[in-house]
Amino acid sequence: MAFAGLCASLGCGSGEVQESFYVSLQNARDDGAMTRGWVPTFLPSSAASIHEVHDVGSGASLLFFTFPPGEPGALVGPCQAVSESDVPPPPEDLGRTRWWPRDLLANGRGGLRLFRCADEAPARSGWLAVDVARGLGYHWRTGG
Repeated sequence: MAFAGLCASLGCGSGEVQESFYVSLQNARDDGAMTRGWVPTFLPSSAASIHEVHDVGSGASLLFFTFPPGEPGALVGPCQAVSESDVPPPPEDLGRTRWWPRDLLANGRGGLRLFRCADEAPARSGWLAVDVARGLGYHWRTGG
């Protein structure tokens, strides 16, 4: 299946929670997810297996994607490196997902580079944790 734009209303949390999956960044773009602001426009063009969940009311969101391990292009875009002490925890009120690790920011996890990112569409900022060696990316917005 070339496109798996799965979207399900879960009805939990303070607002309407929706979850989507895209095989590739192009699939997300074709579905309008980037225009709607749920998939950041700065993800690398090689981003794949994109899982996203968001609360329509609060704007809180979680997003996971893969990319070729070691790809330097995974860190392009409007992101500035930050220390772990500057990073808020990802929102926990979006329901449980199999693709988001509970211990993303746990001490000793290692391998993650942390960033604050300003996305262009719409003008919101979020947080990005990237494991370049393993080809894994995690993006979240706390809402508000």
